[in-house]
Amino acid sequence: MGTTDSVRHIVGELRENGGNWGWWRGRIRRYINEPVQQSLSPRSESTNFLDKQWDTLVIIDGCRADLFEELNFDNSFDHYERVRSNASATPEWLQHTFNEHGDIVYISSNPMVSRHQPDAFHEMVEVWRDNLDPETSVVPPEAITEAALKAREEYPNKRLIVHYLQPHYPFIGYPDLNYTNMTYDDLGLDAKNHQHEDIASTWDALREGLVEKDETLEAYAENLKVVMEDVNSLLNQLDERVVVTSDHGNMYGGRSWPVPIRVFGHPRNLRLGELVTVPWGVDEGPRREIKNDSVSAESNATDETVSERLQGLGYLE
Repeated sequence: MGTTDSVRHIVGELRENGGNWGWWRGRIRRYINEPVQQSLSPRSESTNFLDKQWDTLVIIDGCRADLFEELNFDNSFDHYERVRSNASATPEWLQHTFNEHGDIVYISSNPMVSRHQPDAFHEMVEVWRDNLDPETSVVPPEAITEAALKAREEYPNKRLIVHYLQPHYPFIGYPDLNYTNMTYDDLGLDAKNHQHEDIASTWDALREGLVEKDETLEAYAENLKVVMEDVNSLLNQLDERVVVTSDHGNMYGGRSWPVPIRVFGHPRNLRLGELVTVPWGVDEGPRREIKNDSVSAESNATDETVSERLQGLGYLE
C-alpha cells in the first residue's frame, strides 16, 4: 500500500470510527500502552513455568494472585509465592510458553489449547470436546480432575498440565451474568451509544454497566472456590510435586498506563500487575521419573468446533 493509499485508509477509518470511543481505546491500547508496557516490563523477565520443578502443573484459568490470597488458598501449600506470567491472555500464554514437549501430557478444558498448540505435546486430552454443558458453555471441574487422574495412570512417566477452566467465566451458578454471544440488539440497546458492537463476556457487560460490580466479583470469587474444591481433591490423590498457578489474571476496570484508559477482562499483550501477577503454590512430594519421547499429540477438532466453543467462553476470535 502506497503512502497516498495509506493516508486515504487512515482518513476513511477516522471518518467511520472517529466518534466511537471503543475504537479509540483499542488503538490507544495497541499503539501506545502495549508497546510502552512491553518495553518497560519485557516478557523475558517473566517466570518460565517450564523451567520450574514440578511433575503436575495445575492451571486455574484467569486467576489473580490477590484473590487467591484473599480467600486464603495460599495457606494450604508447602510453599507459596507470587510469580509473573509471560502473558495477559490464554492464547498469548500458549504461544509464548510452548514449543514441542514430548514429556508433557496436556489435559485441557480450554479450546484455546487446540487452536494455538494442537501438536506441541506427547498427548493432549481435549476434555472440552465431550464434557461441555451447551447451555452454560462450562466444562465442570470434576471432569478435568477425572481426566487428570486417568492420565496419571496411563502416562506415569510424563509430566501433566491440568488446565481447569475456572475461575474464568462463565460463572457457575450465575446464569444471569452469562453475556457471551450477545449483541446490543439482543439486549435492546443502541450500539451507537456504546463502545463495541457485541458483548462477548461478563467483563464486557460490567464495562457497559449492564451488571453490578459487586455481584460480578462475588461470582468470580465463587468460581475460584468451586474449582479449588476439585484442585484440592486432585492434590490429595497425587503423591508428587504439584504446582497450582494461573496463565493470567483479570481486570475489573482499573487504569492502564501510560494513557489511563480503563481495562476490563484480560486483553492480550498488556503487562499490568493485575493481569500478569499470578499465584504459585507448591505441594511437595516425591519426584517421578520423567521420559521425553516423541510429540505425538494432534487435535482432531475442526476449526468450526473450536471457534464455536471459544465464542461460548467470550472470545471473539
